[in-house]
Amino acid sequence: MTAATHQAMESWSPAHATSLKEARRRTALVHIIRVLFLSGSVIAAGLLLGSIFGNAFTGGPGALQATPPNVTILNPRFEGRDASDRPYIITADTARRRPNDVGVVDLTNPKFADELNNTADAREGVYDREGQMLDLTGGVVMRDPGGYTFTTENATMFVQDNRIVGETEIRGEGPIGELRADAYEVRDNGKRVIFHGNVWSRFVAKTKQAPEGEANIVVEATE
Repeated sequence: MTAATHQAMESWSPAHATSLKEARRRTALVHIIRVLFLSGSVIAAGLLLGSIFGNAFTGGPGALQATPPNVTILNPRFEGRDASDRPYIITADTARRRPNDVGVVDLTNPKFADELNNTADAREGVYDREGQMLDLTGGVVMRDPGGYTFTTENATMFVQDNRIVGETEIRGEGPIGELRADAYEVRDNGKRVIFHGNVWSRFVAKTKQAPEGEANIVVEATE
C-alpha cells in the first residue's frame, strides 16, 4: 500500500462513517413519523365513530344524518311529539339509514311508547322521521293503559294524526271482551276503533263507566 493510497483511505473512512450515522438518523426519523401518522389516524377514526354513534343514540335533529348507509347503529333512540304535543319515544335493537333517503330508518325489534303508557312493538319497523310515521311489521303487539291488547302482522302509526291503520287480521282482548277482524283503523288517539271484514266479537257487560271528562272507546264494525 502506497502512502497516497493510505492517505486516501484515511480521508474516506470518516466521511463514510458520517454518512452511515446520517442514514440511521433518517431511518429512525421516518419510523417515528410513520408511528405518529398511524396513531393520529386511529384517534381521528375513533373521534368520527364516537360522534356518529353519539348522535344516533340521542335521536336528535342530526341523528343518523351523517351515518354511512352501510353502518348499523346499536340501541338507537328517537324522541318526538304527537299531534296533542305529548312526547313519545321509539327505541330498537338496531337502526340502518336508507342510502336513498336519509330521513327513513330501518329498525329491528322496534318499540314505541308514549306518556299515556300506550305501547307497540314488532320484529321489524321503518321510521320516517320527517313524516313522523312508524310502520311496524311482524308480530305486532299493541297495548293501552286500559288493559287492552291487540295482535296483528302490520300497523302503520301516523303519529302526527294520532292514527293507526292496519290491513292484516287483528285480534284483541281486554276488560270488555275479545274480537277479530280482517283490517282496522284507530282514530282520535285510540278513542275510536273501526274494524273491517269478517268482524267477530264477544263482549261482556261493562261494570265501570269512564271517569267524567273521558270518553269511552267507540267500536265500529263494517262487513
